[in-house]
Amino acid sequence: MNASMNVFANAVRVLHHRRLAPGSEPVAKTIMKQMKEKAVSHEGFITVETLKDTKEPSSFVEISTWASEHYWEQWRNSKDRRELDTLMKSITTEEEHFVMSNWKFEENEMFLL
Repeated sequence: MNASMNVFANAVRVLHHRRLAPGSEPVAKTIMKQMKEKAVSHEGFITVETLKDTKEPSSFVEISTWASEHYWEQWRNSKDRRELDTLMKSITTEEEHFVMSNWKFEENEMFLL
């Protein structure tokens, strides 16, 4: 493993799903932008991707990568995230869902679709 890959040695990926209340997308985008700005500056943050369901526009998935589970948990429990999460919860229609794991790319990737 080369030096540039070491940053991912203990990395975790978090899949996070939210379903928004109808008409709340503009507010949600503002909150999500603020949350991303805070997360990017949080220690251990590597990357995030936000996906919107084209068939169900109220459904969003974020896939974030953190240097380790420790950093993810620090961010998840941080004051910044908790405050913004409270705002998001006021415009969502169901509980948020998380899946956190140490997913890794395989050297000889298998195509599972």
